[in-house]
Amino acid sequence: LTTSCAVSILPELNKWQHIVAVRSNQTIKLYIDGKLVCESSTKGLLPNYGVNTVLTIGRRAQGVKLLAAKIDDIAIYNRALSDIEVKALYNQFPCDNLPTIRLDNLPALVCVNDSLKVSFSTAGNFKPDNTFTLQIAEESSNNFINIGIAAKTSPITIPVSPSLKLNTNYKIRVISSSPMIISEVSNTFKIQTGNKAIISGNSIIEKGQKATLTINFEGVPPWSITLSNAQLFENIMQSPLLVEVSPVQTTVYTILKFETNNTCRKEIDGKA
Repeated sequence: LTTSCAVSILPELNKWQHIVAVRSNQTIKLYIDGKLVCESSTKGLLPNYGVNTVLTIGRRAQGVKLLAAKIDDIAIYNRALSDIEVKALYNQFPCDNLPTIRLDNLPALVCVNDSLKVSFSTAGNFKPDNTFTLQIAEESSNNFINIGIAAKTSPITIPVSPSLKLNTNYKIRVISSSPMIISEVSNTFKIQTGNKAIISGNSIIEKGQKATLTINFEGVPPWSITLSNAQLFENIMQSPLLVEVSPVQTTVYTILKFETNNTCRKEIDGKA
């Protein structure tokens, strides 16, 4: 802009503000929320944008002084706006009335093939045709993708797809369509699979001999099981578990009880 216009007004945290900078041949003006807060003379100097200058918003051209804030609805005009036009722009959608979306906390653990219910609250005015869509990304990524179908209200319930990476932290946000508002990102949650214990074995032995039962596990350890002969095995960290038994007669072994630390579904299968 060649010359500057600066004010010592601290912005309020967590509040949108409407900021307009206007340069004419004579003046540079700065408006905040439709009000003129600064005006300075160009001193007759023409704009000097330099050679091969790249326009940047929210940082300096050298890639420094990054703005620690969100920016939305950017517009650049090919002429200087008047005071009335700036005021009219602000009045179209005053920042005090901007709609907001606030997510409720999500569970820290989410199980594959279960449903995830995402609840959120809204404030402000959304248009009648507005819909809300969930977007998901890995914790270390900002590559959000749509998940589920658009909904008119909270909560949105989605199936947890097996295509999501197990033991990986994810985050979710909600985006509205009219106007387009993006919520803050949710707390992270981890995807885990269900747990299953399967017993197998088929041996013919003489009295006094031993047979081996094989118990395979699916899911995340540690596991604990109780067999039908009352044997208890706790804090099992590896699969399979091999158990030696010495029955005195024809015996069928099953798993009576199966416990694990996570809350995903637990299944028992098989016999030996």
